[in-house]
Amino acid sequence: MSSPHTGLRSPRRFLVVVVVIAVLCGGVVGGAAGTFAAINIARDGHTAPTAGALGVSENSGLVPRLIARTNPSVVEIDTWFLGHRAVGTGVILTNDGLILTNFHVVSPARRIGVRFVPGQTPLSAVLVSAAPRADLAVIRVTTDGGLTPARLGDSDSLEVGQTVVAVGTSEGLHDSASLGIISALNRPVSVPEASTGLAPSGGVVTYDAIQTDAALNPGNSGGPLFDLDGRVIGINSAIYTPPDRAPVTGIGFAIPINTAKQIIHNLSTEGG
Repeated sequence: MSSPHTGLRSPRRFLVVVVVIAVLCGGVVGGAAGTFAAINIARDGHTAPTAGALGVSENSGLVPRLIARTNPSVVEIDTWFLGHRAVGTGVILTNDGLILTNFHVVSPARRIGVRFVPGQTPLSAVLVSAAPRADLAVIRVTTDGGLTPARLGDSDSLEVGQTVVAVGTSEGLHDSASLGIISALNRPVSVPEASTGLAPSGGVVTYDAIQTDAALNPGNSGGPLFDLDGRVIGINSAIYTPPDRAPVTGIGFAIPINTAKQIIHNLSTEGG
């Protein structure tokens, strides 16, 4: 467990918090409870009061149908490092096995496995593309095809107050879903970079996040944040945990999907 460090620019503009950076990557065996790292969150960005999901009560069947339709595109990612197992989530990109997730989910894992359904023996996966400073990675699992790729949305067209659904392996529980709204857009956050042989240690990951009040927990890292059309508009990555306090309910962060699209594009042009 690393010690939080501040790096404040202005005490009036920034708030120092602590984020579980297996941020939302849950340790489930052998005491691997997830490491902690400092994160700076700028107070600017478009915001709105947290008021719960809007406009859903009159469409009571909409969210269950969305979850049933999108679940086949969401996978559990198991990783092993120094005898410990941790769990995260991934989003299927192609029918032949490319999967998007957070970099911190698969770093510094010695072994990566993917489960498409609960209880399945994990299929071996390999890291094929990584953007450590964006906290994004693409892994590949060998299959015979037939997977269900997720539909990717446009995170530049989002609005504060818009209803969203987060899906993932929350606390190791496959296919967990939570409903919320977009609480803010373009929320600048910074976290120390995951240390691995693929990336220099001591760097900082900085991105303008989607803030949501949808419940996020360890295990959600790398999982999708859906809009009500079932399109992925963000990759769930972090939760707000003030120093010496329990995690704050209803303040979670996702990397905009348009940031991830560039990583995916680079992979395709490199012939990955």
